[in-house]
Amino acid sequence: MNIVTRSILNQLGGHSIQPLLVVWDEIERIVIETYKQDLVREEEASRYPELREQFLRDYRAWEGELRPYWRKTSINGVPVNRDPFLVILDNTQADQFRRNWEAMQHLPPARETINQYLLGALQQLKGEK
Repeated sequence: MNIVTRSILNQLGGHSIQPLLVVWDEIERIVIETYKQDLVREEEASRYPELREQFLRDYRAWEGELRPYWRKTSINGVPVNRDPFLVILDNTQADQFRRNWEAMQHLPPARETINQYLLGALQQLKGEK
Protein backbone atom coordinates (compact mmCIF):
# COMPACT_ATOMS: atom_id res chain seq x y z
CA MET A 1 0.00 0.00 0.00
CA ASN A 2 1.08 3.57 -0.63
CA ILE A 3 3.22 4.69 2.31
CA VAL A 4 1.25 7.89 2.98
CA THR A 5 -2.09 6.10 2.76
CA ARG A 6 -0.87 3.37 5.08
CA SER A 7 0.40 5.93 7.59
CA ILE A 8 -2.94 7.75 7.68
CA LEU A 9 -4.85 4.48 7.98
CA ASN A 10 -2.60 3.45 10.87
CA GLN A 11 -3.31 6.74 12.64
CA LEU A 12 -7.02 6.16 12.10
CA GLY A 13 -6.79 2.63 13.45
CA GLY A 14 -8.23 1.47 10.11
CA HIS A 15 -11.24 2.72 8.20
CA SER A 16 -14.24 1.16 6.48
CA ILE A 17 -12.91 2.30 3.08
CA GLN A 18 -9.81 0.13 3.51
CA PRO A 19 -11.08 -2.91 1.51
CA LEU A 20 -11.73 -0.63 -1.47
CA LEU A 21 -8.23 0.80 -1.17
CA VAL A 22 -6.66 -2.66 -1.20
CA VAL A 23 -8.33 -3.30 -4.56
CA TRP A 24 -7.31 0.15 -5.82
CA ASP A 25 -3.67 -0.47 -4.84
CA GLU A 26 -3.64 -3.61 -6.98
CA ILE A 27 -5.21 -1.77 -9.93
CA GLU A 28 -2.70 1.05 -9.53
CA ARG A 29 0.16 -1.46 -9.53
CA ILE A 30 -1.12 -3.06 -12.73
CA VAL A 31 -1.47 0.32 -14.45
CA ILE A 32 2.06 1.36 -13.52
CA GLU A 33 3.73 -1.95 -14.32
CA THR A 34 1.95 -2.31 -17.65
CA TYR A 35 2.82 1.24 -18.63
CA LYS A 36 6.47 0.97 -17.56
CA GLN A 37 7.06 -2.44 -19.13
CA ASP A 38 4.93 -1.76 -22.22
CA LEU A 39 3.51 -5.24 -21.81
CA VAL A 40 1.01 -7.00 -19.63
CA ARG A 41 1.76 -10.27 -17.93
CA GLU A 42 -0.81 -13.04 -18.24
CA GLU A 43 -1.60 -12.96 -14.51
CA GLU A 44 -2.34 -9.22 -14.64
CA ALA A 45 -4.35 -9.57 -17.83
CA SER A 46 -6.61 -12.13 -16.22
CA ARG A 47 -6.78 -10.44 -12.81
CA TYR A 48 -7.50 -6.87 -13.92
CA PRO A 49 -11.10 -7.33 -15.18
CA GLU A 50 -12.02 -8.97 -11.87
CA LEU A 51 -10.39 -6.19 -9.84
CA ARG A 52 -12.03 -3.57 -12.05
CA GLU A 53 -15.49 -5.03 -11.53
CA GLN A 54 -14.96 -5.39 -7.79
CA PHE A 55 -13.77 -1.80 -7.49
CA LEU A 56 -16.62 -0.41 -9.57
CA ARG A 57 -19.17 -2.35 -7.54
CA ASP A 58 -17.78 -1.24 -4.19
CA TYR A 59 -16.98 2.29 -5.36
CA ARG A 60 -20.67 3.15 -5.70
CA ALA A 61 -20.90 3.41 -1.91
CA TRP A 62 -17.94 5.84 -1.77
CA GLU A 63 -18.29 7.83 -4.98
CA GLY A 64 -20.28 10.67 -3.42
CA GLU A 65 -17.94 11.01 -0.46
CA LEU A 66 -14.83 11.07 -2.65
CA ARG A 67 -16.21 13.45 -5.31
CA PRO A 68 -15.44 16.69 -3.41
CA TYR A 69 -11.83 15.57 -3.00
CA TRP A 70 -11.08 14.66 -6.61
CA ARG A 71 -12.71 17.89 -7.78
CA LYS A 72 -9.93 19.74 -5.94
CA THR A 73 -7.16 17.87 -7.78
CA SER A 74 -5.35 18.85 -10.95
CA ILE A 75 -3.06 17.51 -13.64
CA ASN A 76 -0.28 19.88 -14.64
CA GLY A 77 -2.20 22.76 -13.05
CA VAL A 78 -5.43 21.99 -14.92
CA PRO A 79 -8.35 21.02 -12.67
CA VAL A 80 -9.52 17.44 -13.09
CA ASN A 81 -13.03 17.48 -14.57
CA ARG A 82 -13.74 13.73 -14.53
CA ASP A 83 -13.53 11.24 -11.73
CA PRO A 84 -9.92 9.97 -11.97
CA PHE A 85 -10.90 6.50 -10.79
CA LEU A 86 -13.46 6.17 -13.56
CA VAL A 87 -11.10 7.61 -16.18
CA ILE A 88 -8.64 4.84 -15.39
CA LEU A 89 -11.33 2.18 -15.17
CA ASP A 90 -12.72 3.17 -18.57
CA ASN A 91 -9.98 0.79 -19.68
CA THR A 92 -11.60 -2.62 -19.56
CA GLN A 93 -8.44 -4.66 -20.21
CA ALA A 94 -5.00 -4.38 -18.64
CA ASP A 95 -3.26 -4.21 -22.00
CA GLN A 96 -4.98 -0.86 -22.57
CA PHE A 97 -2.51 0.66 -20.10
CA ARG A 98 0.38 0.12 -22.48
CA ARG A 99 1.57 3.59 -23.53
CA ASN A 100 -1.54 5.06 -21.86
CA TRP A 101 -0.28 8.40 -20.59
CA GLU A 102 -3.81 9.58 -19.75
CA ALA A 103 -4.24 6.74 -17.27
CA MET A 104 -0.85 7.44 -15.73
CA GLN A 105 -1.71 11.14 -15.35
CA HIS A 106 -4.91 10.27 -13.48
CA LEU A 107 -3.17 8.07 -10.90
CA PRO A 108 -1.85 10.99 -8.80
CA PRO A 109 -5.27 12.72 -8.56
CA ALA A 110 -6.82 9.39 -7.55
CA ARG A 111 -4.20 8.87 -4.84
CA GLU A 112 -4.52 12.47 -3.68
CA THR A 113 -8.28 11.97 -3.42
CA ILE A 114 -7.79 8.92 -1.21
CA ASN A 115 -5.24 10.59 1.03
CA GLN A 116 -7.21 13.83 1.40
CA TYR A 117 -10.35 11.88 2.24
CA LEU A 118 -8.48 9.91 4.91
CA LEU A 119 -6.87 13.08 6.28
CA GLY A 120 -10.36 14.55 6.61
CA ALA A 121 -11.45 11.46 8.52
CA LEU A 122 -8.37 11.78 10.75
CA GLN A 123 -9.15 15.43 11.48
CA GLN A 124 -12.70 14.47 12.42
CA LEU A 125 -11.41 11.74 14.72
CA LYS A 126 -8.98 14.11 16.43
CA GLY A 127 -11.73 16.72 16.75
CA GLU A 128 -13.98 14.20 18.49
CA LYS A 129 -11.37 13.30 21.10
